[in-house]
Amino acid sequence: MGAIAWTTSELELIKKQTLNDLRPSYYSITNRNLIQISPDFEGYLILQGADDKKKLLTWMSDVSKINVENKEQNEILTTFLGIRGQDADDRITELDIKLNKYADMQADLITDGNDPSRYGSIVELSLMIRAISKSLDSIAIQREQAFHEKNMVVLLSKIADNEKVDENTQKELTSWQTVASTYKGQTDKKKSSAGKSASGGVF
Repeated sequence: MGAIAWTTSELELIKKQTLNDLRPSYYSITNRNLIQISPDFEGYLILQGADDKKKLLTWMSDVSKINVENKEQNEILTTFLGIRGQDADDRITELDIKLNKYADMQADLITDGNDPSRYGSIVELSLMIRAISKSLDSIAIQREQAFHEKNMVVLLSKIADNEKVDENTQKELTSWQTVASTYKGQTDKKKSSAGKSASGGVF
């Protein structure tokens, strides 16, 4: 991307506050180091209205507090999901044992060891098997519920991990607070024309 073409009046305003090579730096989570802001971003910050900058810094402060709360909640959620995930695994194992035990028993009932369906035509045997298999549907449903719960726990764990607040995320936010507060902005107007075009009226 090329440099922004500032107007003459904008350049005059920028010249009054520019720090040139002493521009502040932000912390990059990706690179794990400090990166100096560009001249374009410096110009953008200088041309922003002071009131808008104040709102931004207030929000950043609020986010910092939210991050602390989220960190505690995330730790609790991670512990909870770990317990639920282990419980789902235990139920799946227990229910699989029951289902496999029944499958083995049914196979033994209708086979003589050679012909797998030799006794399958005996009416009473079929009725007995039906009677003793009535609980299978409930067991299968419980197993399916545990399986889906396990998948949900895995999904939520990934989401929680992606949103995890750590030392680096807090360091990043703090660096942006420093960058934004370095420039006082414009106090004589709501927003400069450059600020409007660059921010799209977000602030």
